[in-house]
Amino acid sequence: MDTEVKFTSLNAVTATGAGIAHGVGNRTKLSYQVKTTGSPTSWSVDLEGTIDGTNWVVMDTLASTDATMIKTPINAGLFLVRLNLTALVGGTNPTVTGTVLAKA
Repeated sequence: MDTEVKFTSLNAVTATGAGIAHGVGNRTKLSYQVKTTGSPTSWSVDLEGTIDGTNWVVMDTLASTDATMIKTPINAGLFLVRLNLTALVGGTNPTVTGTVLAKA
């Protein structure tokens, strides 16, 4: 088994909502990065996880007010993970892209 998997959950999205979920197997160390275009005045992205594929739990949040646009917050066993854009305000045609890295 590969020791890491990287996937884009939010791909240049322009509206709030959950991104693509991906299985992470036995990889328990999660990091994620968010990039924006169009200079939104504020945005917020949740890292969500599930063990059953139905009930999602917010594991962490990254927002425009944070000093960094990458986080390595989680050490947990999950079935699936995804990013969820929960706020996007202002800017000129803003987009949000979010990538997750899961490592063993």
